[in-house]
Amino acid sequence: MCTRRRFRYGIFLLGLLVAGVFTGWLVRDRDMSEKIMMIPAREQPAFDATRWFTSGMYRRKESPLEGWKYNPYGMTRVSPPAFPSEQLPELRDWIAFGIKNDYGKMTLEVPDVADDLLRDERFDPRPQIVYVFSGFQETDKPRDNYIFYALIEGKRFFVLLERDGISGEIISARRESRMRGMRKEDMDALFQVLEKRQKPGLRVSSGQPCPYPGVWECLDCPLAPQTFAHGVTLPQVEGRVVTWRLVKAL
Repeated sequence: MCTRRRFRYGIFLLGLLVAGVFTGWLVRDRDMSEKIMMIPAREQPAFDATRWFTSGMYRRKESPLEGWKYNPYGMTRVSPPAFPSEQLPELRDWIAFGIKNDYGKMTLEVPDVADDLLRDERFDPRPQIVYVFSGFQETDKPRDNYIFYALIEGKRFFVLLERDGISGEIISARRESRMRGMRKEDMDALFQVLEKRQKPGLRVSSGQPCPYPGVWECLDCPLAPQTFAHGVTLPQVEGRVVTWRLVKAL
């Protein structure tokens, strides 16, 4: 009798296992065959964007909207492309334009020195750019969004860069009040790195490139403090190699 009960119990468990596998297969097959509908930002009707996801180029984001499992407006680029070196002049110009393009909504004024710093041909902004999110501005035309962040005269600035998801061309740039799509603690960590680099007391010898624009003093000669731009070779004094110390970052 005991053996018969065990046999029936085993058959019952096997049935549950088979049913679970079959149900999972049905759900997976349904998900793979379902169309992925996305809504462009410009209030256009939803369209079938399935190919952008099945190709492995983008993945779906969970939705914060009630009644939606996935976000119908935003998505994530699986491998966001970097900005190539040949795009640097254009990138600097867009950032310099974007930091002033705030539609009159920002109360924090941009320092006068910002334009010269951001357009300096020796300035490489790429280490201060992070990918944040993607979406569609128009039907079947993906856009990738990046944030440039900077610390200028001790103040935080953000520029949102919109890029064509196919060609990589920069489409627009505008100033933002924060890093959208990023947690505050992660954003603070990025700025801690910048603040450490710009912390007064940093010492650099003559002949080395200036690591950050600011006011520098010579520790070996009684000279008045000097202002150097980013990348400028720190000079010798009367033919001697001297040590320069950062007094104030710009």
